[in-house]
Amino acid sequence: MRRRLIFAAKVLVTIVLCTALVRAADWHSVARHAAEVRLSLLAWALLLFVPQTLVSAWRWKLLVRPLTQLTFVESLREILAASALNLVVPAKLGDFSKAAMLPNVPTARRKEAGLRAVVEKLSDVGMLLVAIALGFAVVRSVAEAACIAAGILLAAVGTHVWYVVRRGSCVLLPFTFA
Repeated sequence: MRRRLIFAAKVLVTIVLCTALVRAADWHSVARHAAEVRLSLLAWALLLFVPQTLVSAWRWKLLVRPLTQLTFVESLREILAASALNLVVPAKLGDFSKAAMLPNVPTARRKEAGLRAVVEKLSDVGMLLVAIALGFAVVRSVAEAACIAAGILLAAVGTHVWYVVRRGSCVLLPFTFA
């Protein structure tokens, strides 16, 4: 009974907040700005979002392997939950929620899990910076930009797989945890 009441309260709060947002929006302004969106750029962004998210989930799964065993789906769920939380908390703190969501990690190793979340985010940002730099250096069209970004993504995955296979370990950190 208590669970149903909590669920009903969550649904009610969601409906109230969504209703308030819909009523507060300036729909003429929204329509005007939506008409200015270049659909080709939006399509490419959405197309590149999926593989980037999948690679992040795979990288998180590998980074936490010494702490706990996650399936790919569990890792993906944590990545998406952290992304959703990043929308409402300051300074990308949602990314630390991945460390808190890890199952079967003793309290003494939570700090290590948090540091691994930082490494995962830094590698994510690093790859995005490389893609941006290369894009600015050589892009002449949206299609070229998408090809470069896809190539970088494939190179990063290939390098990571090669490293893991060669080392026999997924630990990619240049330091050890105390």
